[in-house]
Amino acid sequence: MKSYPIWNKIKSDSYKIGSKNFGAKNNFEQEIFVGSSKSNSHWLGNIQVDRIVKEDQISFNFYIDDKLYKKLTFTNEKDRPGLLTGIYKYDINKNG
Repeated sequence: MKSYPIWNKIKSDSYKIGSKNFGAKNNFEQEIFVGSSKSNSHWLGNIQVDRIVKEDQISFNFYIDDKLYKKLTFTNEKDRPGLLTGIYKYDINKNG
């Protein structure tokens, strides 16, 4: 089985088994639309996760509607996350 740095578990009453899983290497974005059908729907929001690899650190950033909401940082162990070094939560309701 392939290993992915970003793992997504989707739960929905539409799936017979209740959930689906998939991975992403560097980024993931999901746009959410609501309405009565594909042709009659309206954008509600989006979520995004990206991975940033630096020489000594790997960060995972979680965005809601293009605003940074949460960030986790790890030591870089041969381009794989090592020890968790920080969890940062941001107020997305502030202007800016």
